[in-house]
Amino acid sequence: MTVDLEAYRGLVSDLGDQAEHVLRAAWSEAVQSFGPAALEVTYLGGARTLARLGRTSALPVAFLQHAPAVAREVGDACVEALVEAAVRFSSKTSQAVIERLIEVAPIAATRLADCDLFREFLSLIDELLGLAPRGVRPLLDRLEVLLRELTVRGLRRWALWGARAHAFDFDAQVRYFSLEAQEALSMLQRERVGTLLVDVQRRLLMYLRALWGRDFLLRPQGRDLETGEQARPHLEGITIAVADAYDDWHATVDGEDRVARGLELYRAAVAHAAAHAVLSRERFVGVDRPAAERALVGLVEDARIEHAARSRFPGFARLWGQFHVVSARAGEDPAALMARLARSLAEPSYADPHPWVQAARSVVEQRVLGRDEDVAAAVDAAVAELVELARSYGVALEGAEALTWQPIYRDDNAFLFVEEAHAGVADSAVDVRPQQQRRTVNVMEMVNAVDVPNAGDDADEI
Repeated sequence: MTVDLEAYRGLVSDLGDQAEHVLRAAWSEAVQSFGPAALEVTYLGGARTLARLGRTSALPVAFLQHAPAVAREVGDACVEALVEAAVRFSSKTSQAVIERLIEVAPIAATRLADCDLFREFLSLIDELLGLAPRGVRPLLDRLEVLLRELTVRGLRRWALWGARAHAFDFDAQVRYFSLEAQEALSMLQRERVGTLLVDVQRRLLMYLRALWGRDFLLRPQGRDLETGEQARPHLEGITIAVADAYDDWHATVDGEDRVARGLELYRAAVAHAAAHAVLSRERFVGVDRPAAERALVGLVEDARIEHAARSRFPGFARLWGQFHVVSARAGEDPAALMARLARSLAEPSYADPHPWVQAARSVVEQRVLGRDEDVAAAVDAAVAELVELARSYGVALEGAEALTWQPIYRDDNAFLFVEEAHAGVADSAVDVRPQQQRRTVNVMEMVNAVDVPNAGDDADEI
Protein backbone atom coordinates (compact mmCIF):
# COMPACT_ATOMS: atom_id res chain seq x y z
CA MET A 1 0.00 0.00 0.00
CA THR A 2 1.34 3.44 -0.99
CA VAL A 3 1.41 6.00 1.81
CA ASP A 4 1.23 9.58 0.51
CA LEU A 5 3.54 12.03 2.23
CA GLU A 6 1.16 14.89 1.45
CA ALA A 7 -1.35 13.41 3.89
CA TYR A 8 1.14 14.12 6.71
CA ARG A 9 2.36 17.48 5.44
CA GLY A 10 0.67 19.40 8.22
CA LEU A 11 2.69 17.51 10.86
CA VAL A 12 6.06 18.65 9.51
CA SER A 13 5.30 21.96 7.85
CA ASP A 14 6.79 23.94 10.75
CA LEU A 15 10.10 21.99 10.88
CA GLY A 16 11.74 23.98 8.09
CA ASP A 17 12.73 23.47 4.47
CA GLN A 18 15.76 21.28 5.28
CA ALA A 19 13.67 18.90 7.37
CA GLU A 20 11.08 18.65 4.61
CA HIS A 21 13.78 17.93 2.03
CA VAL A 22 15.29 15.16 4.21
CA LEU A 23 11.85 13.75 4.92
CA ARG A 24 11.08 13.43 1.22
CA ALA A 25 14.36 11.60 0.66
CA ALA A 26 13.79 9.24 3.61
CA TRP A 27 10.05 8.73 3.14
CA SER A 28 10.20 5.51 1.13
CA GLU A 29 12.44 3.80 3.71
CA ALA A 30 10.31 5.17 6.56
CA VAL A 31 7.13 3.71 5.08
CA GLN A 32 8.82 0.29 4.83
CA SER A 33 10.28 0.47 8.36
CA PHE A 34 7.34 1.84 10.38
CA GLY A 35 3.77 0.64 10.66
CA PRO A 36 1.00 3.12 9.75
CA ALA A 37 0.42 4.17 13.35
CA ALA A 38 4.13 4.37 14.21
CA LEU A 39 4.78 6.38 11.06
CA GLU A 40 2.70 9.24 12.44
CA VAL A 41 3.21 8.88 16.18
CA THR A 42 6.78 7.61 16.47
CA TYR A 43 8.49 8.92 13.35
CA LEU A 44 6.85 12.26 12.58
CA GLY A 45 5.81 12.81 16.20
CA GLY A 46 9.36 12.07 17.33
CA ALA A 47 10.73 14.67 14.92
CA ARG A 48 8.35 17.29 16.30
CA THR A 49 9.36 16.40 19.86
CA LEU A 50 13.06 16.78 19.05
CA ALA A 51 12.40 20.08 17.28
CA ARG A 52 11.38 21.54 20.63
CA LEU A 53 14.75 20.67 22.20
CA GLY A 54 16.95 23.02 20.16
CA ARG A 55 17.04 26.35 18.43
CA THR A 56 17.90 24.81 15.06
CA SER A 57 16.42 22.02 12.98
CA ALA A 58 19.54 19.85 13.38
CA LEU A 59 17.94 17.30 15.72
CA PRO A 60 14.73 16.64 13.75
CA VAL A 61 16.70 16.56 10.50
CA ALA A 62 19.10 13.94 11.90
CA PHE A 63 16.18 11.98 13.31
CA LEU A 64 14.16 12.00 10.08
CA GLN A 65 17.23 10.78 8.21
CA HIS A 66 18.41 8.02 10.55
CA ALA A 67 15.34 6.77 12.47
CA PRO A 68 14.07 4.52 9.62
CA ALA A 69 17.30 2.51 9.73
CA VAL A 70 16.93 2.05 13.49
CA ALA A 71 13.31 0.91 13.10
CA ARG A 72 14.29 -1.52 10.35
CA GLU A 73 16.94 -3.19 12.52
CA VAL A 74 15.39 -3.22 16.02
CA GLY A 75 11.78 -2.05 15.67
CA ASP A 76 9.88 1.19 16.16
CA ALA A 77 9.71 0.65 19.95
CA CYS A 78 13.44 1.33 20.04
CA VAL A 79 12.94 4.51 18.02
CA GLU A 80 10.58 5.66 20.77
CA ALA A 81 13.30 4.78 23.29
CA LEU A 82 15.77 6.87 21.27
CA VAL A 83 13.47 9.91 21.36
CA GLU A 84 12.87 9.49 25.10
CA ALA A 85 16.63 9.24 25.67
CA ALA A 86 17.26 12.39 23.62
CA VAL A 87 14.71 14.32 25.69
CA ARG A 88 16.26 13.01 28.91
CA PHE A 89 19.80 13.81 27.76
CA SER A 90 18.90 17.38 26.77
CA SER A 91 19.34 18.49 30.39
CA LYS A 92 22.72 16.73 30.68
CA THR A 93 24.62 17.49 27.47
CA SER A 94 24.75 19.65 24.38
CA GLN A 95 22.56 19.45 21.30
CA ALA A 96 25.63 18.45 19.27
CA VAL A 97 26.14 15.30 21.36
CA ILE A 98 22.46 14.33 21.05
CA GLU A 99 22.65 14.91 17.30
CA ARG A 100 25.70 12.65 17.12
CA LEU A 101 23.87 9.98 19.13
CA ILE A 102 21.02 10.01 16.61
CA GLU A 103 23.49 9.83 13.71
CA VAL A 104 25.24 6.73 15.06
CA ALA A 105 22.07 5.05 16.35
CA PRO A 106 21.78 2.96 13.13
CA ILE A 107 25.30 1.62 13.76
CA ALA A 108 24.31 0.51 17.26
CA ALA A 109 21.02 -0.95 15.99
CA THR A 110 22.74 -2.90 13.22
CA ARG A 111 25.52 -4.26 15.40
CA LEU A 112 23.33 -5.09 18.42
CA ALA A 113 20.34 -6.35 16.37
CA ASP A 114 18.03 -6.53 19.39
CA CYS A 115 15.82 -3.89 21.02
CA ASP A 116 16.75 -4.87 24.58
CA LEU A 117 20.47 -4.59 23.80
CA PHE A 118 19.87 -1.26 22.06
CA ARG A 119 18.14 -0.01 25.21
CA GLU A 120 21.17 -1.14 27.22
CA PHE A 121 23.34 0.95 24.92
CA LEU A 122 21.16 4.02 25.57
CA SER A 123 21.30 3.28 29.31
CA LEU A 124 25.11 3.19 29.12
CA ILE A 125 25.20 6.60 27.41
CA ASP A 126 22.91 7.95 30.14
CA GLU A 127 25.24 6.64 32.83
CA LEU A 128 28.34 8.01 31.11
CA LEU A 129 26.81 11.47 30.89
CA GLY A 130 26.87 11.48 34.67
CA LEU A 131 30.31 9.87 35.12
CA ALA A 132 32.39 11.08 32.19
CA PRO A 133 30.50 13.67 30.13
CA ARG A 134 33.57 14.67 28.09
CA GLY A 135 34.01 11.08 26.97
CA VAL A 136 30.58 10.57 25.40
CA ARG A 137 31.19 12.43 22.13
CA PRO A 138 34.49 10.66 21.36
CA LEU A 139 32.87 7.32 22.26
CA LEU A 140 30.08 7.99 19.77
CA ASP A 141 32.66 8.96 17.15
CA ARG A 142 34.44 5.61 17.66
CA LEU A 143 31.28 3.53 18.12
CA GLU A 144 31.60 1.54 14.90
CA VAL A 145 35.13 0.44 15.83
CA LEU A 146 34.12 -0.40 19.39
CA LEU A 147 31.05 -2.46 18.47
CA ARG A 148 33.05 -4.34 15.87
CA GLU A 149 35.12 -5.72 18.75
CA LEU A 150 32.79 -5.69 21.77
CA THR A 151 29.34 -6.78 22.84
CA VAL A 152 27.22 -4.15 24.54
CA ARG A 153 28.16 -5.67 27.91
CA GLY A 154 31.84 -5.55 26.96
CA LEU A 155 31.42 -1.95 25.84
CA ARG A 156 29.83 -1.17 29.18
CA ARG A 157 32.73 -2.65 31.15
CA TRP A 158 35.30 -0.89 28.94
CA ALA A 159 33.53 2.47 29.20
CA LEU A 160 32.86 2.39 32.94
CA TRP A 161 36.47 1.46 33.66
CA GLY A 162 37.65 4.52 31.76
CA ALA A 163 35.01 6.76 33.33
CA ARG A 164 35.96 5.77 36.86
CA ALA A 165 39.71 5.81 36.21
CA HIS A 166 39.54 9.37 34.85
CA ALA A 167 36.59 10.75 36.77
CA PHE A 168 38.33 14.10 37.49
CA ASP A 169 40.59 14.42 34.44
CA PHE A 170 38.60 15.68 31.47
CA ASP A 171 41.53 15.59 29.05
CA ALA A 172 42.24 11.98 30.00
CA GLN A 173 38.56 11.13 29.42
CA VAL A 174 38.81 12.46 25.87
CA ARG A 175 42.03 10.53 25.18
CA TYR A 176 40.61 7.29 26.61
CA PHE A 177 37.29 7.38 24.76
CA SER A 178 39.01 8.50 21.55
CA LEU A 179 41.16 5.33 21.73
CA GLU A 180 44.28 7.51 21.83
CA ALA A 181 45.44 6.24 25.24
CA GLN A 182 47.35 2.96 25.43
CA GLU A 183 45.30 1.86 28.43
CA ALA A 184 42.12 2.23 26.34
CA LEU A 185 43.54 -0.15 23.74
CA SER A 186 44.69 -2.55 26.45
CA MET A 187 41.25 -2.61 28.04
CA LEU A 188 39.67 -3.03 24.61
CA GLN A 189 41.87 -6.05 23.98
CA ARG A 190 40.89 -7.52 27.35
CA GLU A 191 37.16 -7.12 26.72
CA ARG A 192 37.03 -8.20 23.09
CA VAL A 193 35.41 -11.55 22.31
CA GLY A 194 36.01 -14.25 19.76
CA THR A 195 32.92 -14.20 17.51
CA LEU A 196 30.00 -11.78 17.51
CA LEU A 197 26.60 -13.07 16.45
CA VAL A 198 26.01 -10.10 14.18
CA ASP A 199 29.07 -11.07 12.12
CA VAL A 200 27.92 -14.64 11.47
CA GLN A 201 24.13 -14.34 11.71
CA ARG A 202 23.46 -14.47 7.98
CA ARG A 203 25.69 -17.53 7.55
CA LEU A 204 23.92 -19.29 10.40
CA LEU A 205 20.48 -18.57 8.93
CA MET A 206 21.58 -19.97 5.57
CA TYR A 207 23.03 -22.98 7.40
CA LEU A 208 19.71 -23.69 9.13
CA ARG A 209 17.76 -23.20 5.92
CA ALA A 210 20.05 -25.64 4.11
CA LEU A 211 19.61 -28.22 6.90
CA TRP A 212 15.87 -28.04 7.50
CA GLY A 213 14.47 -26.27 4.44
CA ARG A 214 12.76 -23.59 6.50
CA ASP A 215 13.47 -20.17 7.96
CA PHE A 216 14.40 -19.33 11.54
CA LEU A 217 15.05 -16.06 13.35
CA LEU A 218 18.09 -15.47 15.56
CA ARG A 219 17.98 -13.04 18.46
CA PRO A 220 21.08 -12.09 20.47
CA GLN A 221 21.03 -12.22 24.26
CA GLY A 222 23.75 -10.83 26.49
CA ARG A 223 25.24 -11.93 29.77
CA ASP A 224 23.49 -11.29 33.06
CA LEU A 225 24.53 -7.84 34.27
CA GLU A 226 24.89 -8.95 37.90
CA THR A 227 26.39 -12.43 37.63
CA GLY A 228 28.12 -12.12 34.27
CA GLU A 229 26.81 -15.56 33.32
CA GLN A 230 25.76 -16.27 29.76
CA ALA A 231 22.15 -17.41 29.43
CA ARG A 232 21.58 -20.67 27.61
CA PRO A 233 20.06 -20.59 24.14
CA HIS A 234 16.28 -20.32 24.24
CA LEU A 235 13.72 -21.42 21.67
CA GLU A 236 10.36 -19.74 21.15
CA GLY A 237 8.48 -20.70 17.97
CA ILE A 238 10.88 -20.05 15.11
CA THR A 239 13.03 -17.61 17.11
CA ILE A 240 16.27 -18.86 18.63
CA ALA A 241 17.77 -16.58 21.28
CA VAL A 242 21.49 -17.22 21.44
CA ALA A 243 24.53 -15.52 22.97
CA ASP A 244 25.48 -12.19 21.40
CA ALA A 245 29.07 -13.42 21.36
CA TYR A 246 31.00 -16.64 21.87
CA ASP A 247 34.67 -16.92 22.75
CA ASP A 248 36.63 -19.80 21.31
CA TRP A 249 36.03 -22.90 23.43
CA HIS A 250 38.79 -25.05 24.94
CA ALA A 251 38.69 -28.25 26.99
CA THR A 252 40.80 -31.29 27.77
CA VAL A 253 39.09 -34.69 27.59
CA ASP A 254 40.92 -37.86 28.55
CA GLY A 255 44.24 -36.16 27.82
CA GLU A 256 43.03 -34.82 24.47
CA ASP A 257 42.84 -31.07 23.84
CA ARG A 258 39.62 -29.97 22.18
CA VAL A 259 39.23 -26.57 20.58
CA ALA A 260 36.17 -25.10 18.85
CA ARG A 261 35.97 -21.68 17.26
CA GLY A 262 33.11 -19.36 18.14
CA LEU A 263 31.42 -19.99 14.79
CA GLU A 264 31.48 -23.74 15.40
CA LEU A 265 29.89 -23.24 18.82
CA TYR A 266 27.20 -21.09 17.21
CA ARG A 267 26.52 -23.81 14.64
CA ALA A 268 26.18 -26.44 17.34
CA ALA A 269 23.83 -24.24 19.40
CA VAL A 270 21.50 -23.16 16.60
CA ALA A 271 21.48 -26.60 14.98
CA HIS A 272 20.42 -28.21 18.27
CA ALA A 273 17.69 -25.62 18.92
CA ALA A 274 16.44 -25.90 15.33
CA ALA A 275 16.37 -29.69 15.65
CA HIS A 276 14.05 -29.22 18.63
CA ALA A 277 11.83 -26.88 16.62
CA VAL A 278 11.51 -29.45 13.85
CA LEU A 279 11.54 -32.74 15.76
CA SER A 280 10.14 -32.00 19.24
CA ARG A 281 6.51 -32.12 18.17
CA GLU A 282 5.00 -32.91 21.58
CA ARG A 283 5.10 -31.10 24.89
CA PHE A 284 5.45 -32.32 28.48
CA VAL A 285 3.72 -31.55 31.76
CA GLY A 286 5.78 -28.98 33.63
CA VAL A 287 3.49 -27.75 36.40
CA ASP A 288 4.15 -29.26 39.85
CA ARG A 289 6.78 -31.58 38.41
CA PRO A 290 9.94 -32.05 40.49
CA ALA A 291 12.82 -30.04 39.08
CA ALA A 292 15.04 -33.10 38.79
CA GLU A 293 12.39 -34.87 36.68
CA ARG A 294 12.15 -31.82 34.41
CA ALA A 295 15.90 -31.98 33.93
CA LEU A 296 15.65 -35.68 33.05
CA VAL A 297 12.86 -35.02 30.54
CA GLY A 298 15.05 -32.41 28.87
CA LEU A 299 18.03 -34.75 28.84
CA VAL A 300 16.06 -37.63 27.30
CA GLU A 301 14.36 -35.43 24.69
CA ASP A 302 17.72 -33.87 23.82
CA ALA A 303 19.08 -37.35 23.22
CA ARG A 304 16.08 -38.32 21.09
CA ILE A 305 16.16 -35.34 18.75
CA GLU A 306 19.95 -35.47 18.41
CA HIS A 307 19.76 -39.17 17.56
CA ALA A 308 17.14 -38.41 14.88
CA ALA A 309 19.17 -35.48 13.53
CA ARG A 310 22.38 -37.53 13.37
CA SER A 311 20.59 -40.18 11.33
CA ARG A 312 19.86 -37.48 8.74
CA PHE A 313 23.14 -35.58 9.04
CA PRO A 314 25.99 -37.77 10.35
CA GLY A 315 28.25 -34.73 10.71
CA PHE A 316 26.27 -33.69 13.78
CA ALA A 317 27.97 -36.53 15.70
CA ARG A 318 31.29 -34.69 15.58
CA LEU A 319 29.79 -31.19 15.85
CA TRP A 320 27.86 -31.93 19.05
CA GLY A 321 30.04 -34.71 20.42
CA GLN A 322 33.12 -32.53 20.88
CA PHE A 323 31.33 -30.49 23.57
CA HIS A 324 30.61 -33.52 25.80
CA VAL A 325 33.69 -33.42 28.00
CA VAL A 326 32.64 -35.09 31.25
CA SER A 327 34.01 -38.48 32.31
CA ALA A 328 34.12 -40.72 35.38
CA ARG A 329 36.72 -38.34 36.84
CA ALA A 330 33.96 -35.75 37.29
CA GLY A 331 32.68 -37.65 40.29
CA GLU A 332 29.26 -39.03 41.26
CA ASP A 333 27.30 -36.01 42.38
CA PRO A 334 23.91 -35.58 40.65
CA ALA A 335 25.11 -33.01 38.11
CA ALA A 336 28.12 -35.12 37.13
CA LEU A 337 26.01 -38.27 36.67
CA MET A 338 23.50 -36.41 34.52
CA ALA A 339 26.33 -35.06 32.36
CA ARG A 340 27.83 -38.54 32.08
CA LEU A 341 24.48 -39.94 30.98
CA ALA A 342 24.13 -37.15 28.41
CA ARG A 343 27.55 -38.00 27.00
CA SER A 344 26.86 -41.72 26.88
CA LEU A 345 23.70 -41.07 24.86
CA ALA A 346 25.40 -38.60 22.52
CA GLU A 347 28.61 -40.59 22.04
CA PRO A 348 27.90 -44.33 21.60
CA SER A 349 31.59 -45.21 21.86
CA TYR A 350 31.77 -43.75 25.37
CA ALA A 351 31.40 -46.48 28.02
CA ASP A 352 30.66 -45.07 31.47
CA PRO A 353 31.49 -47.31 34.45
CA HIS A 354 28.70 -46.13 36.75
CA PRO A 355 25.85 -48.68 37.00
CA TRP A 356 23.06 -46.07 37.01
CA VAL A 357 24.45 -44.40 33.89
CA GLN A 358 24.70 -47.78 32.17
CA ALA A 359 21.18 -48.82 33.13
CA ALA A 360 19.71 -45.41 32.28
CA ARG A 361 21.37 -45.43 28.88
CA SER A 362 19.87 -48.83 28.13
CA VAL A 363 16.38 -47.65 29.11
CA VAL A 364 16.54 -44.54 26.93
CA GLU A 365 17.95 -46.43 23.95
CA GLN A 366 15.23 -49.07 24.14
CA ARG A 367 12.23 -46.88 24.95
CA VAL A 368 12.91 -43.53 23.29
CA LEU A 369 15.64 -43.33 20.66
CA GLY A 370 14.26 -43.74 17.17
CA ARG A 371 10.68 -43.05 18.24
CA ASP A 372 8.71 -40.28 16.50
CA GLU A 373 5.14 -41.13 17.62
CA ASP A 374 3.64 -40.99 21.14
CA VAL A 375 6.89 -39.34 22.18
CA ALA A 376 5.61 -37.65 25.34
CA ALA A 377 4.27 -40.91 26.77
CA ALA A 378 7.50 -42.76 25.92
CA VAL A 379 9.72 -40.08 27.45
CA ASP A 380 7.59 -39.86 30.60
CA ALA A 381 7.74 -43.64 31.03
CA ALA A 382 11.50 -43.64 30.53
CA VAL A 383 11.98 -40.82 33.04
CA ALA A 384 9.85 -42.65 35.63
CA GLU A 385 12.06 -45.71 35.17
CA LEU A 386 15.23 -43.61 35.48
CA VAL A 387 13.96 -42.19 38.78
CA GLU A 388 13.26 -45.70 40.09
CA LEU A 389 16.71 -46.85 38.98
CA ALA A 390 18.24 -43.88 40.79
CA ARG A 391 16.51 -44.95 44.01
CA SER A 392 17.65 -48.53 43.62
CA TYR A 393 21.27 -47.47 43.03
CA GLY A 394 21.20 -44.89 45.82
CA VAL A 395 21.60 -41.94 43.43
CA ALA A 396 20.11 -38.64 44.63
CA LEU A 397 19.08 -36.62 41.59
CA GLU A 398 18.14 -33.47 43.49
CA GLY A 399 20.59 -30.70 42.70
CA ALA A 400 20.94 -31.44 38.98
CA GLU A 401 18.15 -29.11 37.94
CA ALA A 402 20.33 -26.02 37.38
CA LEU A 403 21.43 -27.35 33.96
CA THR A 404 25.03 -26.29 34.59
CA TRP A 405 25.95 -29.87 33.73
CA GLN A 406 24.57 -29.57 30.20
CA PRO A 407 27.06 -29.11 27.35
CA ILE A 408 27.51 -25.46 26.48
CA TYR A 409 25.65 -25.60 23.17
CA ARG A 410 22.34 -26.96 24.51
CA ASP A 411 19.34 -24.72 25.15
CA ASP A 412 17.33 -24.32 28.36
CA ASN A 413 14.51 -26.68 27.20
CA ALA A 414 11.93 -24.28 28.63
CA PHE A 415 9.74 -24.57 25.52
CA LEU A 416 9.26 -28.31 26.13
CA PHE A 417 7.00 -27.77 29.14
CA VAL A 418 3.38 -26.65 29.19
CA GLU A 419 0.38 -26.86 31.46
CA GLU A 420 -1.13 -30.31 31.84
CA ALA A 421 -4.06 -29.59 29.48
CA HIS A 422 -1.68 -29.09 26.56
CA ALA A 423 0.79 -31.89 27.27
CA GLY A 424 1.36 -34.32 24.43
CA VAL A 425 -0.23 -32.00 21.88
CA ALA A 426 1.66 -31.81 18.60
CA ASP A 427 3.15 -28.38 18.10
CA SER A 428 2.95 -26.63 14.75
CA ALA A 429 4.58 -23.33 15.61
CA VAL A 430 7.35 -23.87 13.11
CA ASP A 431 5.00 -24.31 10.18
CA VAL A 432 2.84 -21.22 10.57
CA ARG A 433 4.68 -19.14 8.02
CA PRO A 434 4.22 -19.81 4.30
CA GLN A 435 7.18 -21.46 2.68
CA GLN A 436 9.31 -19.28 0.46
CA GLN A 437 8.76 -19.90 -3.24
CA ARG A 438 11.78 -20.27 -5.52
CA ARG A 439 11.69 -19.63 -9.25
CA THR A 440 14.19 -20.10 -12.02
CA VAL A 441 14.01 -17.17 -14.44
CA ASN A 442 15.89 -15.78 -17.41
CA VAL A 443 18.08 -12.70 -17.22
CA MET A 444 15.44 -10.21 -18.38
CA GLU A 445 12.85 -11.50 -15.92
CA MET A 446 15.38 -11.17 -13.13
CA VAL A 447 16.19 -7.58 -14.08
CA ASN A 448 12.64 -6.41 -14.73
CA ALA A 449 10.46 -8.34 -12.32
CA VAL A 450 12.10 -10.59 -9.77
CA ASP A 451 15.23 -8.93 -8.48
CA VAL A 452 14.29 -6.62 -5.61
CA PRO A 453 17.34 -4.95 -4.01
CA ASN A 454 15.66 -4.45 -0.64
CA ALA A 455 14.14 -7.93 -0.36
CA GLY A 456 15.09 -9.71 2.86
CA ASP A 457 15.10 -13.27 4.10
CA ASP A 458 11.33 -13.03 4.60
CA ALA A 459 10.58 -12.43 0.90
CA ASP A 460 7.64 -14.49 -0.38
CA GLU A 461 9.44 -15.32 -3.60
CA ILE A 462 13.07 -15.41 -4.69
